[in-house]
Amino acid sequence: MNRKHLSTWCVTTLMLVISVVTEAREVPLIDAVKNGDKVAVGTLLTRKADVNSPEADGTTALHWAVHRDDLQTADLLIRSGANVGAANRYGVTPVSIACTNGSAAMIERLLGAGADPNTALPDGETVLMTAARTGTTDAVKALLAHGANVNAREPAKGQTALMWAAAEDNAAVVKLLAEAGGDLQARSKVGAFTPLMFAVRGGHLETTRALLDAGANVNTMLPDGTS
Repeated sequence: MNRKHLSTWCVTTLMLVISVVTEAREVPLIDAVKNGDKVAVGTLLTRKADVNSPEADGTTALHWAVHRDDLQTADLLIRSGANVGAANRYGVTPVSIACTNGSAAMIERLLGAGADPNTALPDGETVLMTAARTGTTDAVKALLAHGANVNAREPAKGQTALMWAAAEDNAAVVKLLAEAGGDLQARSKVGAFTPLMFAVRGGHLETTRALLDAGANVNTMLPDGTS
């Protein structure tokens, strides 16, 4: 191996080692939260541990508390100054995780502490869309009560939370979103589908009835003239 290649190999190897060490670096507070060790969490916070110190990918102790649906620990972290809007390298925030879990109590706590009810993932999926997909009515109610935009669209397909709920056959959520002003005649960017069309295409009878009861137009046609 000549000197140039040896130098390149050494630099590459060093970067790999640094990367591995960085990815594996431990954050005691986060470890305590992961392990559900509330005593250790309390002790570390009393000793002024940095509540917002992240793992290598930007995930914080609050992310992990929310992931575990540990409301007591999340509350302690928030009262200690945890950033409720912190996003990891994937753009995931604590409230996004809470909506994936369908945890209305956690969502309420995060929103009450200042989390944005219109938070979205990098692909445009809002937390209301996530809650609509998972079908947890209390989670949807919490987001709407805090000002979530019921008609927000994700950019790729132009779909709304109401469309997501209809496609997943979440009739109770469909009713909530419609009552909150969800656009029954909105069309997706891809396919030009309305919420009713998503429900019908999926064979979701209860959701179809909910949309019709809310005032969806049964005679709406696709751009090619088909229904």
